[in-house]
Amino acid sequence: MLEWGTVPDLKLRYQKPLALLLIGLHILYFIALTCSVSGMEIFGWGIVLFFFIFKWAGGPAKLYKTGLELPIFGFILAVFLSLVANGVPINNFVYDMGRVRNFVLLLTFSYSFQVIPKLRRLLIIFVVSSTLVGIYAIWQHFSGTEILWRGRFLDAISEGAKRYASNGFFGLSIYFAHSATMWTTVPWAALLLSSKGRGPREKILFAMALAINFAAVICTFKRGAWLSLLVALPLMSFYVQKKWITRSIFGVLGVFLILFCVSDNIRLRALSTFDNTSFSNGQRLNLWAANIQMFKEHPLLGVGFIENEPLSKIYYEKLNIPNGLIGHAHNNFLGILSSTGLVGFFFFLWFIAAAMIAAHKTYLELPHEKYWARVIVLSSIGAQWVFHIGGLTQWTFGVWSNQHFYFTWIALTIFLRQPGQGDSKISCI
Repeated sequence: MLEWGTVPDLKLRYQKPLALLLIGLHILYFIALTCSVSGMEIFGWGIVLFFFIFKWAGGPAKLYKTGLELPIFGFILAVFLSLVANGVPINNFVYDMGRVRNFVLLLTFSYSFQVIPKLRRLLIIFVVSSTLVGIYAIWQHFSGTEILWRGRFLDAISEGAKRYASNGFFGLSIYFAHSATMWTTVPWAALLLSSKGRGPREKILFAMALAINFAAVICTFKRGAWLSLLVALPLMSFYVQKKWITRSIFGVLGVFLILFCVSDNIRLRALSTFDNTSFSNGQRLNLWAANIQMFKEHPLLGVGFIENEPLSKIYYEKLNIPNGLIGHAHNNFLGILSSTGLVGFFFFLWFIAAAMIAAHKTYLELPHEKYWARVIVLSSIGAQWVFHIGGLTQWTFGVWSNQHFYFTWIALTIFLRQPGQGDSKISCI
C-alpha cells in the first residue's frame, strides 16, 4: 500500500486530480487495445506524459529496475547503428528510429500501473470490450460489411465465397487476427485458474469471452493465428495442471477438426498451407529468400531497421525473382536479422527471453490466492507465445495493434514482479 508523501502544498493539490486522470487514461487505453490504434497512441503517450508529471508532483510512485533495460537499450542502439552504417536518408532515419518508441511505453507502463487501485477492473473492462469487438468481427464474417466505412466490403475468403475475412476495427484481417489471438489468452487464463469459490457470473463472462474471441480468430481465416492458438492454449493449461495439457491439446484440436470437417472454406484454407501454387505461400517464400540474402550481404548490422521493406525489390532482381511482393519479411526473426544484423538480433532474442523468463518466474512465485495477478501473468505467458508463433509468418513486431498489447502485458508482468504488488492492492485515492 503506497502512502502519500510530504510535498509542497502546490504539488500536493494536483496529485489526486493527476491520479484520477491517469486512471481514466488507462481505462481508455485498455479499450483502445481492442479497437483503435490511434487511441492506443493518444492514450498511451498521455499516460507517459501525465505519469511523469504525477511523479514530479510528488505522487507516490516508484521507479525501479525492470530487468529489461539492457536488452531494450541494446536493441535501440543496434537500430541506430544499422541506420547510420547504411547511410539512411534523414527522413527515413527519423521515421525508422521512431518505430522503436513503444519501448518507452513498455517501461513507463510498468511504473504507471502503481496508480491503478484495482487492476482486475481494467482486466474486466478489457475482456468486455474485446468480446464486443469479437461479436462485431463474427458479424463481419457473414455480412462482409464494416460499420465505420459504409459501402466498403471486406475481402472474400476465396473467389466466389460468401464469407469474409474479419478485420475488426484494424483495417486488415491479418492485423486483427494476431491481436484477437492474444486477447483470447485472457479469458482462457481466467477459466483455467477459476476455482469453486469464483462467482458464476464471472465464469459465464469469461466463458462467453473465450468462445467469442476464439470464433473471431477463426473468422479471420489466418492460418498463422490458428496455429498460435493451437500451441499457446494447451501450453497455458500445462502451467496450471500438467495433466491438463493432454486434454487441452485434444480439446483445441477437436474444435479445429470439427470445423475442418463441417466447413469447406476452413478445410480449403487449412490445406492451402501445403499448396505450392498458393500466392500467399509463394510471396512469403520470396520475401524470406530476399531477407536471407540481405543478411548474407550485411551480417553484422543488417541493411537498416525497416529498410529491408523497400530494398526487397532490389534483392528480387539479384535473385531473379519476378513479380515479388514489396514489403516486410512476414517473419519477426528474419525481419530483425536482415535489418539489424547479428547485433540487433542478439538484443532482440535477449529481450524476448528476458520477458518470457520474467513471466515464468512471476507465475511460479505468486501465491494461489492471488487469483487476478495469476490470471494476468498466465495470459502474458500465452500472449507472448502467440505473438512469437504468429511472428513466424507475419511481422507482428512491426504491427502497432499487435505490439501494443504484447508490450502492455509484459509491462503488467514486470509490475507484478515488484514486492507488494501481487494482488494490485494499491490505492492512491
